[in-house]
Amino acid sequence: MPISSLPAKVDGRNLLWRRILSNAIRTDPAWLGGNYTAQPRGFLNIMPMFDLLVQSPARLGERLTTYAQADAYVREVVDETLDEDDANNILYRFEASFDYDPAKEVAAITAPLLAILLADDELNPVELGVIEPLIAQVARGRHVVIPTGPATEAHRTQVEASVWAAHLGRFLDSLPALPPLTPGTFAPGR
Repeated sequence: MPISSLPAKVDGRNLLWRRILSNAIRTDPAWLGGNYTAQPRGFLNIMPMFDLLVQSPARLGERLTTYAQADAYVREVVDETLDEDDANNILYRFEASFDYDPAKEVAAITAPLLAILLADDELNPVELGVIEPLIAQVARGRHVVIPTGPATEAHRTQVEASVWAAHLGRFLDSLPALPPLTPGTFAPGR
């Protein structure tokens, strides 16, 4: 069950922001080809821009109504990045997806599949029209788009199970029951 993920090549805006972030790290003189002893700081100016892509425009509009709130938010994103991440980790994590392109393989999926997308996800926008033709190639695949609402947080809604749990429950209820396990047997994948 992919959540907030498009089964297509990383391109367009998604590719561009990744290249901007990679470039900010790789061209920072303090990066030293990845052999730094102190965290380079140049890329930190890009992180709030990346955060815009994973945040809900509606929620940001509700929370950030003054310059002081916006400035505090930028500082929070930078501080959190410094506390929880590392320039090399970020670089390798985002560059690892440059060749992501599952579109040509989706027809091979035989398991039941539910793809959940979010209407307010700026990182994987529904407006690209990617999911409809590709999910049609998955024999037992379907998708749902969660509309923007008070509980949605754009791309970050993927970790808010309360928003999509009912869809998952209906999907699981639609699956045939598995036979019970016999005591003492091993069933891989269960």
